[in-house]
Parts: sequence; structure tokens; C-alpha cells
Amino acid sequence: METHRPVFERRSTNLAAVVRLAALRAPTVAPTVALLVTLLGGTTGCRGRVLAPNSNDGLRAELVERTSERDAARARVSELESEVAGLTARLSAKDAARTAAEQGNGGGQTAAQLAEIASLRAEAAAATPALASIAISSLSNAKVTSAAVATGSAAGEGLLTLIVVPSDGLGRFIQIAGWLDLSATVLVPGAAPAPALATRVGPNALRSCYRSGFLGTHYTVEQPIRWTGDGAPRAVSVAIEFVDPATGRRFPATATVPFVPTTSQNRATTQNRAPDSAARDQ
Repeated sequence: METHRPVFERRSTNLAAVVRLAALRAPTVAPTVALLVTLLGGTTGCRGRVLAPNSNDGLRAELVERTSERDAARARVSELESEVAGLTARLSAKDAARTAAEQGNGGGQTAAQLAEIASLRAEAAAATPALASIAISSLSNAKVTSAAVATGSAAGEGLLTLIVVPSDGLGRFIQIAGWLDLSATVLVPGAAPAPALATRVGPNALRSCYRSGFLGTHYTVEQPIRWTGDGAPRAVSVAIEFVDPATGRRFPATATVPFVPTTSQNRATTQNRAPDSAARDQ
């Protein structure tokens, strides 16, 4: 049985044959023709190849799909755990404050009305979003403060700006109210990590950090950082943990936040350059 070649391979071979025939008929252009043959892959052992699909391609695609489904399921499970914890806490509080009138159906609803109300409450509770995870955006950064730059030191004091994004089980932003524990360590090449921050952001302060704009909906948490040691810092290792007071659950997140140059640093660099380099820039 004849094995059919891919279309690309057949065309490449035919084109090479045409070039060889032209070389035989016009010997004076043989060097040029030889070069064309080489470039077109017409020499022996240099034929165009088309990678045919195989079973591994399907397995890779299935692996990507299953991994995505697994991550979505994990987020949904985390959200459901938050919902269960919240409902349990609210149910306990309601049972403790329930009055005799509530127990005796003081509203006078019929059994059918009570069943409908219970069904609506259950449906609304299932559709209510709950916190599933919290993350530190890659847009977060740290800067050396202008006071440290003015003294000629690249270490000592800075400002840490964290972009915190809480999400529900569907990966969408969700507002939160609670406590955010935050710790940071400055990383300097050739030196031991230097502790720079350990604090707790309360519910009111966290609420004022809410932002919605060019960077999307998020919480911008700014905290001053201070560390000891010489050397120019390169990054800050950050760990946060949100404590949900309604459920008691804790949501941790970690990230390495880079230091970015400040405007004062850029001006100082420009002023310290040699005159000839400044003239070349102009």
C-alpha cells in the first residue's frame, strides 16, 4: 500500500526537482541553482516534514482541561466551606435569640407559605458568594523612601504597596471585612533576610483600602517598612493572612514583591552621570 506524503512535503520535492532540471539545462547558473536547492531543502535528506497529530496531543489537551476543572472545583469547595461556616454561625446566633413568638409562627403563615419561604431562603443562600481565596497581585511593589535616598543610603526605610485581591468560588472579586495580618522581610543580595514589618490591618482600615479603577477592583494596602543592614534591597518577601470573623476561617497568601526605582532615585542617577554621557543623551 502506498503511503501518501503530506502536501507540503510533495510540493517541496517537486520544486527541488524543477530547480535541478533548470540547472542541467543552464550550466552557467549552476552555482546559483545549487544555492537555491540548498535553501529549498532539495538536497538529499533535507525534505520538508509535517508533524502529524498523535495520541499524546490529545492527552496533553485533556490534561490541561482536567487541571482547569480541578482548580475550579477546589475554589468552589473552599467557597462552600465558607458558606457552611457562615450559615452555622448565623444559625447558632438565631437559635440563641429566638423568641417564643417565632417558634409559634406569630406571622400566621400557612404550611405552604412557610415551605416556599424556606425554599427561597435556601436558593438565595446557595447563590450568595463567599470568600474562597485571597491573592497578592503581581502589580504590588516596594519603594525606598525619599528620606533614605537623600541620605545616600539604599536601605533602611521604604514603602510597601500590596494589591490584595479576594475571590469567591467562581474566581470573581468579593468584598471582605475582617483582619489582615501582614509580615515582610527585605531581601538584599549577599546578606541575610532582614525583617521589616509585622502588623495587623483592622476591618475599618481594610475597608478604606478598597479601590476600583485602572488596576481592577482590589484592596491597596500601603505600609511603611524599616530594616537594618547595608546593601541595596532587591525584593520583599511578603506573607499575609486574612481572618474572617464570620466563619473563623483563615486565608493565607505569599509573594515576592520587587523594589522599583523612585523619581528621586532617577534624578540622582541623572545628576551623577558623566558630562559626556549627558551630552550624548541630548
